[in-house]
Amino acid sequence: MEADSVWKDKELAKCIKDAKRQKRKTDVLLRKNRHLAARLQKELDNKSDEVIRFEHVKGYKFESGSYTINSAFKKGIEDRVIPEVEKLVRRHGKSRIVVEVFGFTDGEYVKNKKHCSMDQELVAYNRDVEDARPQHCSNVDLGKLRADTAAKYIRHRLRWRGWTNISVVGCSVGQTVLANDQLAATSDDGERDPKRRFVDVRFRLKYAK
Repeated sequence: MEADSVWKDKELAKCIKDAKRQKRKTDVLLRKNRHLAARLQKELDNKSDEVIRFEHVKGYKFESGSYTINSAFKKGIEDRVIPEVEKLVRRHGKSRIVVEVFGFTDGEYVKNKKHCSMDQELVAYNRDVEDARPQHCSNVDLGKLRADTAAKYIRHRLRWRGWTNISVVGCSVGQTVLANDQLAATSDDGERDPKRRFVDVRFRLKYAK
């Protein structure tokens, strides 16, 4: 009986030792999983995949060579862009949000290149200087002006809400991309196609440190 009791005590001690070892392994795995989950959440917090396209077929029209946005365009910004910014503000705060506006053009060649004033007036235009009216001398310039015009209106509507520290930047894609998002070919050069005159608005988050 005494030997049997000693054996049981040894088995119990062994089970307890194994249980403690397994618990330590489990704790290590849990810590690793929590760390990985935190890293994943941080990566997710630094992404926003929303893209809003303002395209010709939906009434957001640019006339050939023009960077003026129409009333439908302004209403689209109010109805589609501003609510997305509001959602991101609630989730991440104003200081982390970057709104990127990309301007696209068709392949029609710019004819009036003698009066180009991009270098002289582009900053003033973005700063809302009243008489600043840059003249483009390439489709890359025109794409930039279309993006900047939309960006200016977005900033205006955000300022109206008291949000002055949200970054809104304009970028040009020019004539390099088609309406189906494929890279343009040299055979597309010179093409007049209203469907290629559009603006994309994308949302990015400054990396959370």
